Amino acid sequence: MAADKALDEESERHKYYMSVTEDEIRRGIINATDQEKHCFWFKRVITDIDDKIEDSNTGKFIDKTWGNPSSVDKPAQQLLGKLREKDLPKALTSSNVIRYDVKWHRNGIDPSASQEHAQYIEKLCTDLYDTLTDRINRGIEEDQSTNTEDHLTEELFQHGSFCKRKCELFHGRDEFLTTVKETIKERSNCRVAWRIRLRKDLLDGQGCHGNEEMAW
Repeated sequence: MAADKALDEESERHKYYMSVTEDEIRRGIINATDQEKHCFWFKRVITDIDDKIEDSNTGKFIDKTWGNPSSVDKPAQQLLGKLREKDLPKALTSSNVIRYDVKWHRNGIDPSASQEHAQYIEKLCTDLYDTLTDRINRGIEEDQSTNTEDHLTEELFQHGSFCKRKCELFHGRDEFLTTVKETIKERSNCRVAWRIRLRKDLLDGQGCHGNEEMAW
């Protein structure tokens, strides 16, 4: 392969050999931070699959070569073996690896045809649920223990929320002030009784103040 000739480092060459699945595993687990908190491996092992390679359905669970008869794809299995037996165990503690050993069935993994497979699926679902629930609860507890209550922040938040609500409902008084201005102009030549204290800016249509009074 060209990568063998062009690249000296095995780690650089490996990315041209590994599968998309392996790349995802390396990014999501091996190269992740805090694997103990966030990464778990639910590891299923079909203990006798090597003895059933001739079964046509085994190709869904192990890499096989094309053709008839087919056989195990040894280069692919070597890459998988390194990932499964060396790299992943090095990244994860034993408590983060949950293993399930099952026997092969001619239909593959078939809970409807195998009592053992049905029990495996049931336990897998239970373990997955319990593990995720436990980690979520731990995360909530850690967050609550590190984020102490801040009364100032809470008060600022309440004031900000109040202002936001009021701004959404506020409507200006331009229409009202314009009506007042036009009415005053129209009645300027009429005999009107006034008792008014208005600032000049009201007469110019600029605004209104709480201590202003008007009588017609």
